[in-house]
Amino acid sequence: MAQPQVPITYSEVLNLVNPPISVSPDSVKFGLTSLESDKFIVSCETAGESPQIVIIDLSAGNSVTRQKMKAEAAIMNPVVKVIALRAGETLQIFNLELRAKMKSHVAPSPIVYWKWVSPNVIALVTATTVFHWSIEGDSPPVKIFDRNPQIVDGHQIINYQVSEDNKWCLLVGISAGGAPGVINGTMQLYSIEKSVSQMLQGHAGAFTVIKVPGRDEPAQILCFEDKKPDQPPKLFVMEVGRDKNAPGGVFRVTPQNIPLPPDGPNDFPVTMNISKKLSLIYVISKMGYLYLFDVFSGKPIYRARITTDTVFVSTEHSATGGILGITRRGQVLHVGINESQLVPYIVGQLKDAQLAIDLASRLNLPGADELYVTQFNNLIASGDVQGAARVAADSPRQILRTPAIIARFQQTPAQPGQPQPVFQYFSVLLEKGKLNRFETIELARLLVQQGRANLLEKWVGEDKLELTEEFGDLVVGIDVNL
Repeated sequence: MAQPQVPITYSEVLNLVNPPISVSPDSVKFGLTSLESDKFIVSCETAGESPQIVIIDLSAGNSVTRQKMKAEAAIMNPVVKVIALRAGETLQIFNLELRAKMKSHVAPSPIVYWKWVSPNVIALVTATTVFHWSIEGDSPPVKIFDRNPQIVDGHQIINYQVSEDNKWCLLVGISAGGAPGVINGTMQLYSIEKSVSQMLQGHAGAFTVIKVPGRDEPAQILCFEDKKPDQPPKLFVMEVGRDKNAPGGVFRVTPQNIPLPPDGPNDFPVTMNISKKLSLIYVISKMGYLYLFDVFSGKPIYRARITTDTVFVSTEHSATGGILGITRRGQVLHVGINESQLVPYIVGQLKDAQLAIDLASRLNLPGADELYVTQFNNLIASGDVQGAARVAADSPRQILRTPAIIARFQQTPAQPGQPQPVFQYFSVLLEKGKLNRFETIELARLLVQQGRANLLEKWVGEDKLELTEEFGDLVVGIDVNL
């Protein structure tokens, strides 16, 4: 019997409450245990006569360091061994490697949420205001914006995000709903440039940056769950900060329904992370369901319950393009994609050929080879040379970039007023990147035959050709510069 296709991988990396780490179970919860990046976990053990900070270095074999420090909360810099401590209204930043205090500040009112938003800046949220505090120099925290009245009274702040271009902020809060078991979500999207806010209804959101096809400049993308009362939740993926009349327009996809499980009609997201490496969205719900979405289409790919416990914090795992999350029981979980099964799952279970082709191409994954070959053959047969060339150029693992494919373009009749199909093919490939050995030799052979070998010099200078001894033999008598 065939094994079911599972498009994700899932594992427990370690457990915080078990030896040798042995963090107090009472400390493994929101506010006392933090995960600012995939490098460090920090827990504050506040009970007992000698409070301490437990630091787990995930990048150094999960090594454990205990520091006798009195603090209600601690967050580690996402890149270096710099830690921020909070005790009451007193905030301090220490460089652990230099064993030196870098900065301190006494806040005028209690901090209800804080987070590193970059390696140099900590966000501080009070009952009424959001501040940014730079670790450089002697400057105090700087006010960024006031919390909107809709996200003040009765709201617990559970997340705060800043876009990569530092122009947009997203504050996330939850509050009790009007019916038993219902939790409302409210988000404040703030434009730093325009000093204006937009209120959104939902429980989770995150920023990312993508390269939009046909555009030179990157797109600043906001992904968020939209949940209005008595309506099913939807995933929105939209570009922020771009003028609607800008060349290429504004990137936005059709909102997609979030497929809630039958046993969780009131379930809601508690974490959302976007993989920069894969452009995939990972969402974990209060009930422990994992959702996987594609950024470029917004389409849901997979849903599965990965834990019966609450995941209260998560972060991107940069090496794998997955995520790390911590449960209340101390499990540190890793979720990533199953590279051999993701595309076959989309083909076999979702029956979405276009999504399978898009992901296979973008992530260079197996599983859509037959779809690519069929699409290529159909386009060649219909006379769409440019379309066939793009499919070949985007094919995963260069399955359609072989001598046989070059021959197909050479055998295809030219359309009136159009360049020869094989030259259209090479043009698309050169626009995308570098030619492989077969393509370089064949293009050089054609240009030498036509007396246009001088064109090769430009592409050699741009590192667009794979230089081999055979290539050298072709051009050695044509151009001494080559």
